[in-house]
Amino acid sequence: MMNEPMVLQKCGASDWRVWGATTHNSGGWRCKVSGETRNLEDLIRELDDRVERDDALDVGGVIDAFGRRTFGPLLVIPALLAFTPAGVVPGAPGVIALLVLLVAVQQLCGKKVPWIPRVLRDRGVSRAKWESASEGLMPWAERIDSMIEPRLEWLTRGGMSYVVSLLAIGLALSMFPLGFVPFGVMLPAVGLVMLGLAMTARDGVLAIVGVAASIASGYLVAVSLG
Repeated sequence: MMNEPMVLQKCGASDWRVWGATTHNSGGWRCKVSGETRNLEDLIRELDDRVERDDALDVGGVIDAFGRRTFGPLLVIPALLAFTPAGVVPGAPGVIALLVLLVAVQQLCGKKVPWIPRVLRDRGVSRAKWESASEGLMPWAERIDSMIEPRLEWLTRGGMSYVVSLLAIGLALSMFPLGFVPFGVMLPAVGLVMLGLAMTARDGVLAIVGVAASIASGYLVAVSLG
């Protein structure tokens, strides 16, 4: 039996991935995942698996897991930490911002696998903290994933990756002053999540939301410094 070509299928309510249709089964598709994470739930579950295996979640492990695949998750994962208990620890917004800056600058320069200094690679959260955060994040991930689908893909391809890198740099820089504003880093974190998911799922609508969050973050910085 000949293998059919790779196609984009929506298997389940909200799970968009690149699937390889290998055969028909009872009138439906039997799908095979290509290994490419395409939504927020998948990303969180993969992090859950890594925490269960390593008993912690550190930056080095995340880079090793996602650094050779695609740029998007490396924006999403640090931004997600801003919504966890670890994100409210004094100094945490600065660490998150520095990590995003390093990744985005290297992406802008065309580096395939980002280099992260050991002092940052060893930073992370414990298993207990991540599991608590994951439980709280998953309902929101399900809601976000229900709205994700490939659309306006031209906004996520070609030169747009450089635009996203520049926006990510701006969002990361805004986290430094907004770290002194109660819940101020949430807005740039939302922008980073949207931009990262846009590049991962090829969803141009999310890219537009990410741009809007970037503009709003810039305005918030101007107001807080003014």
